[in-house]
Amino acid sequence: MSQTISLSPAAVSLPEGNAGSTPFSFAINRSGSTAGDATVSITITGGFFFTAADISSVTIGGVPVAGFALGSPFTTTLTGTATTVALVVNVAGDTFVESDETFTVSIASATSGYTLGNTSALGTVLDDDGTFSATTSIFAVQGSGSASPLVGNAVTIQGVVTGDYQNGDADTGRNLQGFFVQEVAGDGNPLTSDGVFVFQADAILGVNVNVGDIVRVTGTVVESFGQTQVNVANSNAGITIVSAGAFTPAQVLSQLAVDISLPTAGTVSVGGRIIPDLEFAEGMLVRIPQTVTITEASNLDSQGEVRVAVGGQVTQFTQTNAPNQVGYQTYLNNLGSRSLLVDDGLTVSNPSPITFLGNPVTTVTTPQIGDSLSGLIGNLGYSSNEYRLQASNSPTIIDTQPRLAAPGRADGDIKIVGTSVMNYFTTLDTGPGAITGPGGAFQPRGANTATELARQTQKLYTALTALDADLIIVNDLENNGFGAGSAIKSLVDGFNSSLGAPGRWTFVDPGVTFLGGDAVKVSMLYRADRLAIATGTTVQVLDDSDIPGLITAGRLPANFLSQSTVGGVFNGVNASHAVLVASFQQLSSGEVFTAAAVDNKDRSGTGTGADADLGDGAGSWNNQRALATQALDAFLKTNPTGSADADRIILGDFNSYAQERSVKFLTDTAGYRNLIADFIGNQNAASVVVDGQKGYLDYAFSSTSLKPYVRTVDEWRVNSPEPDAIDYNTDFGRSTAIFDGTVASRYSDHDPVVVNLKLDPGLLVARGGATVTVGDSFGVLTQAAMAGDTITVRRAAAVTDANNAAIYAESLTINTAAGSGGFFQMGFGIVNLIFTGQGGVTAVGNDGGNTILGDEGNNAFAGLDGNDALYGGGGLDQLFGGTGQDTLYGGTGNDVLYGGEGNDSMIGGDGNDSFVVDEVGDIIVEQSGEGIDTAYVTVNNWTNFASVEIVRLSASATRLFGSSENEDLVSNQTLASFIEGRAGDDTLWGSVFNDTLNGGVGNDIMRGQGGADTFIGGDGNDQFVVFDSGSTIIENAGEGMDIAWFVGSGTFNIGANVDQGRLAASGTGLIGNASLNLLAGNNAGLASFLDGGGGDDIIFGTAAADTIIGGAGNDTIYTQGGNDVLRYDATGWGIDLVGGFTPGARVQFTAASGVTAFGQLTLTLANGNTQVDAAGGSILVFGASLTSSDFIFG
Repeated sequence: MSQTISLSPAAVSLPEGNAGSTPFSFAINRSGSTAGDATVSITITGGFFFTAADISSVTIGGVPVAGFALGSPFTTTLTGTATTVALVVNVAGDTFVESDETFTVSIASATSGYTLGNTSALGTVLDDDGTFSATTSIFAVQGSGSASPLVGNAVTIQGVVTGDYQNGDADTGRNLQGFFVQEVAGDGNPLTSDGVFVFQADAILGVNVNVGDIVRVTGTVVESFGQTQVNVANSNAGITIVSAGAFTPAQVLSQLAVDISLPTAGTVSVGGRIIPDLEFAEGMLVRIPQTVTITEASNLDSQGEVRVAVGGQVTQFTQTNAPNQVGYQTYLNNLGSRSLLVDDGLTVSNPSPITFLGNPVTTVTTPQIGDSLSGLIGNLGYSSNEYRLQASNSPTIIDTQPRLAAPGRADGDIKIVGTSVMNYFTTLDTGPGAITGPGGAFQPRGANTATELARQTQKLYTALTALDADLIIVNDLENNGFGAGSAIKSLVDGFNSSLGAPGRWTFVDPGVTFLGGDAVKVSMLYRADRLAIATGTTVQVLDDSDIPGLITAGRLPANFLSQSTVGGVFNGVNASHAVLVASFQQLSSGEVFTAAAVDNKDRSGTGTGADADLGDGAGSWNNQRALATQALDAFLKTNPTGSADADRIILGDFNSYAQERSVKFLTDTAGYRNLIADFIGNQNAASVVVDGQKGYLDYAFSSTSLKPYVRTVDEWRVNSPEPDAIDYNTDFGRSTAIFDGTVASRYSDHDPVVVNLKLDPGLLVARGGATVTVGDSFGVLTQAAMAGDTITVRRAAAVTDANNAAIYAESLTINTAAGSGGFFQMGFGIVNLIFTGQGGVTAVGNDGGNTILGDEGNNAFAGLDGNDALYGGGGLDQLFGGTGQDTLYGGTGNDVLYGGEGNDSMIGGDGNDSFVVDEVGDIIVEQSGEGIDTAYVTVNNWTNFASVEIVRLSASATRLFGSSENEDLVSNQTLASFIEGRAGDDTLWGSVFNDTLNGGVGNDIMRGQGGADTFIGGDGNDQFVVFDSGSTIIENAGEGMDIAWFVGSGTFNIGANVDQGRLAASGTGLIGNASLNLLAGNNAGLASFLDGGGGDDIIFGTAAADTIIGGAGNDTIYTQGGNDVLRYDATGWGIDLVGGFTPGARVQFTAASGVTAFGQLTLTLANGNTQVDAAGGSILVFGASLTSSDFIFG
């Protein structure tokens, strides 16, 4: 007789009761043989609005179940000959009017030998507290569109409070005049939200709800500034607590919070901003599972808001891309999809104290832009054209934007800083009656009170002291003269006083009362003990009065001023600020350079015509900024200060990102070097944060003659990452305790640019201590004559260096003989540098296009700027092209070739050469038989060239394509990669990440290294090495004889159209496909699980105890010895041939095979073989006579 355990009755319905508890009685019964203990698992789960609070207790046989938890299984045992045991669920009574509730009792996992009969019973708790008014589901209120379909309708909803933001309760830090309610079980529709905000329109506390309460709310559905909410007119009558504390706060988080991942699939455009489309979760308790980065904090002080984004800070579009409408829109969509506003749960402006995630903000504790956090949870609301997360937890902030000390001097001897002083005005902005600037036509823009000015001054002095500069180019300083009482004189005199060094700092006085026509001006401050205005030079100002002369001189077109949409470039409304130009002489060396201070028209406001915002990322007033830059270049070409030195540096706020017109004109047309791009890189540079995007508006440009003497360029990230909550302002009652004037952070809204120069004195060529003078002629300098000295060839400098030689020779040949070659730097005018001998040299080119020919030693050449040609010669050479389209020839030996910026050509030659590829357009030329060459690729989508045997992805590159020849292609070992071999017999190497390896045409080997990889075989006889069971192999029919090696732990699927699967290393489980397969177990002594799947398969076991399933089809199985189990778990297995069946092996038929007893088998024994016939097929076992003991059933 079969042995069965069942649950009865199938349903119990009882009134709830008003007090105590009501017993819902069930029985667990067993039938058949009753000898011995029988155990079964029991689980009770809640249905609609049934929670743990609805159960008083659960008993088995009258004994309470210890540690009972709704939804968690527990067990009971029928001991000895017992046939039944009583299960009682005691439901707590109450007096709340509510809907009927349900719960389910289920049994599972009976003791072996027992089958389960009825496994489920339903308990229905009938409400007996009065007439229940039907509720409207919250998801019906929300609907699937952007607005509720029930706007204006009165509804009653019921749900769990997931966020308590009531005014007037004990939590004064969370006041939105309402609370969030969410369904316990939603409708499963991804387009409808299961939560909603309840707004208490009467502005009283009324019923005080708490997180975890089940409440019923009656109100009117409205759309309030885009947020669907239920407005309650009477908070006492319209809100009822159905079950107080039905969920603990922890249960609310674990059971009701839903994950929303950024970036979202869609975006919406509202109020001029693109935001993630989160309508499906509006009103719900949500969790962001990813790490997010703070990208904006400008409203932290005024609104308690910060913006976060997945994927780190975003760089301004036109910093790395040319302005483009389509590209910019794509960029904005991406930005919007990954960003979200985090709010403080308050509707008040200028909260006090200022908090972030519930923690008070101080100068020390404030979050910074660039910091990151994980596990953010909160209620998702909508207002002011933003989805906003009202944060309900306080995850740890990871300080990924640490405060760093000001950049030092490196080995430079002149330190130049460009900085904004953020509207430093000594004329207080006390209201409309306060005036300043040219003609008294402007209202001050800085401090409102003497206290604010003192705070601003202290923080500014702290920053200037830390910067320790020799020359400071200043923006945003009050334009109120240069004499007593002026902002510039007050600033400098006060700074000297704070240092205890009167006269140390001074400023450039252009000899005018007002510099330009705006309320602010550019200025220059400098150390009087280190620099002076160069002898014989004058200070000059560029404004519109200079433009007619520049037109007359042919340096600007005749229609230049008419190109301005406002009638002026430097004067008038919406114009750039006047430029200040001065030449400085270093007192210690006599060296001279010219500096220009710039502040171009900002991006605010709305221009027209050529200055309209075209939606391409360049913003408004792009034309005005470009005209100002053109005029600046023309002006500097006139040598306005009278300096004989061509070395120039331009600093200031250009209000343009790196790929916009004004910047590109200076670099591409005027020939200046963008030092920020050269030393920091456009992707990394950031002096401001605007609208959640980092970028740089503050520049340093050098002439090509000065560039070789620039040692370091830095941005001191002291301002842009900081919220303005910690600056000097005391507006709107801001707590003064936040401010710390001894900390430089947020002394301005722009980060300063720091440039270190090291100017050489008059020495041109050091040659055994002798100086080359004017008139010297030379063709060859020998190594003996050099005596190991450094040669620097450069052009003549300032007027004070008039007696120094200027060398304009086009070519210079140096014989290194057999000694050490030394270091050579090509100066201005030198084009070709040729080395002969065997010494080996290090040489650096100049800003032009150079040709450097190496000798037979180990050479190291850097071309720097221009289109260079570098020839390594013999030896082990290192060639670096720098910027430009360079050609590098390695020659013989194992050389290293790195083209640098630009589309370069690298010719390796004989030897095992290494190449660094950083542009998609880089070309490598190698011939067959010239060694084993390796390319290190740092750019995406590069395609390999013939005879480069090894290619490795590195840096941030993740996509690579092979050539038509055989090669090894290696994934990035720090990022998931995509590699395509294309033609040839290639070997593709993965990483520990989830890589995609596409062999292409040819007999390829694809080797995973631990990730869940995707392998694409293509034509040819391919082999795959698979580590992770999450990996996928893609092969099409007829693409060759393919073999997959499975070496990781877990069970693997062989994949469609893969012909052979073999287990190795740690591999123990393998499942075939629907076609003919050859499967082989792990011969390393590990028991294997082998499932042939469909098709006529050949399966090889191992000497260990394997489990083998032939599956559908006529299979051939070699068990290879061991205590194997040959398992049949489906009907229709065909005719299987089995060899190697040894004592200890077993044939198992599971219930699914349809064979449940030995009597269903027919065994035919002949000649030491056994034929097993059953309804599902036949098994021919060679070399073994089977008996009933060789079979297992079940």
